[in-house]
Amino acid sequence: MLGLTSRETADLAKKSHDVSRKNNNSPSKIDKVTYCVKPSKNTTITKKLSVPPHTSFFDIMKKAQKGDNAFKFNYTMYNFTGVDEAYITSIGGVAEEISNGSGLVWMLYNCTQAAQCVDPTECSLSDTGVSITHPKDGGIWLFNYEHQNWNETHH
Repeated sequence: MLGLTSRETADLAKKSHDVSRKNNNSPSKIDKVTYCVKPSKNTTITKKLSVPPHTSFFDIMKKAQKGDNAFKFNYTMYNFTGVDEAYITSIGGVAEEISNGSGLVWMLYNCTQAAQCVDPTECSLSDTGVSITHPKDGGIWLFNYEHQNWNETHH
């Protein structure tokens, strides 16, 4: 060796291992995702989660609900376009209420700042469902409980 003590050799080996882990694009990379739930106008609940890259939002929801009733959810599986998709029917004990083509439902939004979880009008409505949405590192996602009317004609 280089005349190093066993402690110095161990420290050098540890530093070498740490550097190789940083330079390795291995599956040990973790994405950080913020998940917000807004069950009413004046209530927003936020949770930050660490997940492997390419995790579906549905799997993020499953992780968030463990040990936290505010994030517990129910869903129904549908096949909209040849892909099985989870449709969220309740979160935190707050269930959708639909009658005659309108009512209160859970809508998923992609936000750019955590402060937007308070006001979903500043976020973008997700164009994909939870099963096929894959948040990126640093993503901020909001499930908002809101009124929808499918009877209105949109021009």
